[in-house]
Amino acid sequence: MHVVCPWHNAAFDIRTGQPVRGAGLQAIPTYTVAVESDDVIVDLPRNMDDFVAPVMAQRDSQDTRVFLVVGGGAAGVAAADALRQEGYTGRIVLITEERHLPYDRPVLSKNLGKASDPGSLSLRDQEYFDKHEIEIRRSAKVEKLDAATKTLRLSSGQTVEYDAAVVATGARPRELPIKGGALPGVLGLRTPEDAQRIAAACSSDKKTVVIGSSFIGMELAATLRRRGCEVTVLGMEQVPFERVLGTRLGIVLKDFFESKGVKFMGGKVAAEIKQNGSSLQVSLKTGEVLTCDSIVVGVGVVPNADFVDGVRRARDGSLVTDDCLKTSAEGLYAAGDVCTYETPGGSMRVEHWDVATSQGRIAAKNMLGKAEKFDQTPFFWTSLFGKNLRYVGHCTEFDELVVDGDLKKLNFVAYYCLKNEVKAVATMSRDPVAVVVGELMRMKRMPPIHELKSGKVSTATLALELKKTK
Repeated sequence: MHVVCPWHNAAFDIRTGQPVRGAGLQAIPTYTVAVESDDVIVDLPRNMDDFVAPVMAQRDSQDTRVFLVVGGGAAGVAAADALRQEGYTGRIVLITEERHLPYDRPVLSKNLGKASDPGSLSLRDQEYFDKHEIEIRRSAKVEKLDAATKTLRLSSGQTVEYDAAVVATGARPRELPIKGGALPGVLGLRTPEDAQRIAAACSSDKKTVVIGSSFIGMELAATLRRRGCEVTVLGMEQVPFERVLGTRLGIVLKDFFESKGVKFMGGKVAAEIKQNGSSLQVSLKTGEVLTCDSIVVGVGVVPNADFVDGVRRARDGSLVTDDCLKTSAEGLYAAGDVCTYETPGGSMRVEHWDVATSQGRIAAKNMLGKAEKFDQTPFFWTSLFGKNLRYVGHCTEFDELVVDGDLKKLNFVAYYCLKNEVKAVATMSRDPVAVVVGELMRMKRMPPIHELKSGKVSTATLALELKKTK
């Protein structure tokens, strides 16, 4: 049994307070409870903390096992944490190719200024890693992981032999496959250094073209507009977010962005980029030419798994796992954006922070010999000009969109349905509906759409449906 944060879907064990799912890294405090007759008595201290440090096992020098965590993002940190929280006393080696301590990467697209102080984004500080004897190797590029021999080799020539490992290296930005796509003024975003370059190039009043109209592209468009840039978004789709949210919501969000001064050009594809003095020129396949000071690219990502040898891969290069996140190789697991995992509905790869963190925890447990399945409903959120959008579920196609609320006022719950089944839900200004839906989906208790349309169940009473499962 757990308690769930209604905003970010972080879940905590109600008995121990330990984080069990989602973005929560700290534990929540627990208190002594007694039942006397019809009274429930809780012993509360005078001063109560919102969060406390999780309970962690201590390193035992007699435990010779070596567990390897490859990747310093959300999934990697969660895996290292969970190993100690689950009682593992052997050696933990966390390897990251970045020079920074693991940090909160999603913040970068929403606040470029944070990149000037990467330490402020750190998920854990060095003192934490030292205290719990988690060896972290920074600026360490992996050359090869040989799954057959359980050996990892770094570009420095150093090798690490492991008993169990989890690959959590995430994904890198996809480059534009066009002439001029690698010019210095064409910028992508993954690291704080990338964010600093974008911030320097896209100062107030600069003309900026953002190529890509899904979440990273539109988050960057909002951020750059708030910085005072003149922003034009080029999207292959007719409206932003169309692939995930559909046309109806895309139209509303397009209008919202345009009300903030962002120009959106849908159904447009860049054909070539040229340097023209200090400016850049983007030639479109329609023949149109846009002149700007800089270009920011957000056209998807590529899984970082090229270095892994001896495992089964998906068509996109990601590592294929079972429902316990185990790859085809003994003792090797994968978590986060690099992982295509098995579900009752088929294989799935999800590029969400919440999923990555949860998968890191599950992978760690299974490295310790458990067989816990990853059954979490995908959940993510974003912030656009101060408006929060939450999405729960996984929907690659839908035959009906049912909206409760007012789309134009950005106050709604949108149900994405296929054959009477709710596959996903998007919300704005309607917390905590997305979290409730996620729990109902995970428990396979989400009401069919005809019950919502008939009034038998309403958005307002969905939480009561959740209580019926207890």
